[in-house]
Amino acid sequence: MDEDQIQFWCREKGIDVAHAVVVTGVPIDICDVRVHQALTTVKALDISNGTLPDAVGVPDELGPWPIIRVVSQSDGGDMDFQCKLIAFLQQEGKSLAEVHSLVTPPAPGVSFELVGTINSLVDKCLGIPAEVPNYRKLRLFSGTQPVPLGEEEFESWAEQAALMLEEWQGSDHSKRQKIVESIKGPGADVVRFLRAQNPLSTARDYLSALETAFGTTESAADLLVKFCTTYQLDGEKLSTYLFRLDKVFHARMPGAPATFQRVMEEMVGDMNLLEVLVYLDDIIIFGKSLKEHEDRLVKVLDRLKEEGFKVSLDKCQFCRTSVSYVGHIVSRDGVATDPTKVEAVKGWPKPGNVSALRSFLGFCGYYRWFVKNFSKVCYPLNHLLQGCSTKRWGGGHDGQRRYASTEPFG
Repeated sequence: MDEDQIQFWCREKGIDVAHAVVVTGVPIDICDVRVHQALTTVKALDISNGTLPDAVGVPDELGPWPIIRVVSQSDGGDMDFQCKLIAFLQQEGKSLAEVHSLVTPPAPGVSFELVGTINSLVDKCLGIPAEVPNYRKLRLFSGTQPVPLGEEEFESWAEQAALMLEEWQGSDHSKRQKIVESIKGPGADVVRFLRAQNPLSTARDYLSALETAFGTTESAADLLVKFCTTYQLDGEKLSTYLFRLDKVFHARMPGAPATFQRVMEEMVGDMNLLEVLVYLDDIIIFGKSLKEHEDRLVKVLDRLKEEGFKVSLDKCQFCRTSVSYVGHIVSRDGVATDPTKVEAVKGWPKPGNVSALRSFLGFCGYYRWFVKNFSKVCYPLNHLLQGCSTKRWGGGHDGQRRYASTEPFG
């Protein structure tokens, strides 16, 4: 029996709700006399002051039975309406508890502003995304060699396309459309062939297919295929064909020297700079004693064998006190210039134009760390690279004549 039913029962029995209590948990077979007997055990029963025990009963005989105080409503009009409502619900076979379950009041302390914010966030996550701004147009790419004017190399175009796929929040359909609009010729043929094979291809599938067709080679198998499909044309000289084939290899593997250097450094690992020095395919092994040198040599040979490298005995020198390494002489005394290179500088022909002078200065600059005040010594020659000569030639705004790179001077 809920509180509303208790109040309605009190109204029917003519009992003042303000002075009524409910004894709960009383078994059905207990008569009213026994209940009154339990209530008489309470010494002070003052409902108005709240002097109520938690339970009543006779020790070892009755109870204990919990006591509930019935709270009355101060507004009589509200109570009349509530009594009528309860009577109506009883006629319909319903209760106030069922009405409360249909109309649940908001939980105390809940901010309606917070609820609205959460609802809008959920709608944004589940709903259709808002229209995003259009992405800038990609540069044109066709895959034709040499690259026509106004088009991009594949590496530059692919970098822009990859950035578009990563940054732009548009749909995949819009991204595919951007790629298709920026390609033509052989590049467009690759995408059309891919779409014919797989109509569900994504924008990243487009980019991957173009990378396979026009990107740099990453495996020996791809390079072998490119080599086998590059033929000598009818009437083409052998030297021209070899030059074209060399350009193909360099275009497909632009970072080969740096890649090989990194592979060699990873191969020697912790020995690099401490026990060996590596520059491309040149390895120099050093040690304080012959025994230490032999141990390090065996370690390097073992690592070369593990990685599948081979050495040319004709180019190897073992157990030397000094060795020529990358244009220098390395010995126990340190690093020195190579005498053959010094003799080449001494016997260098007198430069007759700017291009020849630039070659001479570039060769000498290789040993600039061994020449004191090298920049001061070469200053007159470096100044001559600007094309200035003596005033005796006349001409020009400053009275000096400027030489072209191939024009003789001296």
